Amino acid sequence: MHSTKKPTVPLHDFRKGSVIQVARDLHHPLQVALETTLHASFREHALVALDGTPFRIHADLSLLGDGNACLTIDTRCPLGKGQVPVDTILCSLGVSCQLATAPLVWRWIINRYLRYVASAPFGTQLEALGLMPQTTPWLCGFSPCASDFLTDAERQALLTVTELAGLFLLRQCEDGVRQAGLRGPLPSVDPRHYLELRNWAD
Repeated sequence: MHSTKKPTVPLHDFRKGSVIQVARDLHHPLQVALETTLHASFREHALVALDGTPFRIHADLSLLGDGNACLTIDTRCPLGKGQVPVDTILCSLGVSCQLATAPLVWRWIINRYLRYVASAPFGTQLEALGLMPQTTPWLCGFSPCASDFLTDAERQALLTVTELAGLFLLRQCEDGVRQAGLRGPLPSVDPRHYLELRNWAD
């Protein structure tokens, strides 16, 4: 009897230097509310509370035609037994499904990470950044050290929301690229346009 391997998408964590595989068929009771809130956050250009969680979320869907999207998650109430105050950003995530234009969202998330590194407390352990993944789709982002103070339940809730939101945004990106393909030819991978697309092994 042959087992069928379920499709996954890699989630790269800059701060921890780790990669986990997120099942693309992930489902959760929060899914409908999450998708509604992500769309509302884009319309309102603001972080919007996600009912049933202690988080607020904001999605930037302006680059779906390029196969890219961005996500921010912060706190709507104190967490970590009072150690994580309201309005603390807990996750920044970039999503891409098209290599030719992936540098657009890659630069957004890298800029966020470098700003975090510049303001991180002295002695914070940080992993060195690698090159942009050369295969898509991918999810790339990080949670700042404030997330280390979350309780186990809060940390698991944050991971669940991050994965669910990342997968939803990925589906939106893929649909955006399909729609763009109906309007005209999609961009080709061109290292002359983006340094991130160069083969640095040569």
